[in-house]
Amino acid sequence: MINFTNIPLFFLLNFLLIFTRISSILLFAPFFNSKVIPSLLKVGLSLLISIIIYPFVPKINFKTYEINGLLYFLLILMEMGIGMTIGFLATFIFVAIQTAGHVVGFSVGLAMANVFDPITNEQVSELAIIQNLIALLIFLAIDGHHIFIKAIVYSFNHIPLLGFYFKKNLLKFVFNAGKDLFYIALKIASPMIIGLLIVDIMFAIMARLAPQINIMIVGLPVKIFVGLFILMMSMPLFAYIFTNSFDNFMKKVFLLIKSFS
Repeated sequence: MINFTNIPLFFLLNFLLIFTRISSILLFAPFFNSKVIPSLLKVGLSLLISIIIYPFVPKINFKTYEINGLLYFLLILMEMGIGMTIGFLATFIFVAIQTAGHVVGFSVGLAMANVFDPITNEQVSELAIIQNLIALLIFLAIDGHHIFIKAIVYSFNHIPLLGFYFKKNLLKFVFNAGKDLFYIALKIASPMIIGLLIVDIMFAIMARLAPQINIMIVGLPVKIFVGLFILMMSMPLFAYIFTNSFDNFMKKVFLLIKSFS
């Protein structure tokens, strides 16, 4: 049985700060933030990563800084903020995919047919869930979870404990990421939007040529079929856009972390 009274206070104080940042990143990072993954498993993974990287993280000499209980609590909040920021920024690409799914679902006519998503615990359209799950599989296939673990280690190299300070480029990065979110969503949804627009134009011409046809009754199943067909045929394009966007976005995240050094 481990006797915690024999563990040096220096180790415990530094280890808790490291664990706080890592657990905060995993709390928001894609795949790791899923409600399907048990909380105990997330805590265990955070502890494991903390133990592995602890020898390589620059430590704080608490005797030099004379940190009391209040300052240490503020340090924990700061590490929590750093981890949550990195994890939150990493979810932008998946938010873009879900946004594209909502737009496409509305265009197809499935806006009202929302279902419960066990990953996000929200009511979303079926197409948003399909695209989100496919993106998650691609994320795992390209070792995206390994990239996040690499980002955790990278953050300690360039933002050491007690080494964070606010910079203007953080807000600039967040605003640019929000702009890129809608741009990526538009690129993902554009094939189906264009295809369904052509279908709507064809139905408008049919309504003028044959007014006796009930376009509302005929059009809905046709638009659903065309939408699903375009979704299936555009999967290679979807995979390319996601892989390329994720790679570019994570490069920007690494550059943002490096800018704090």
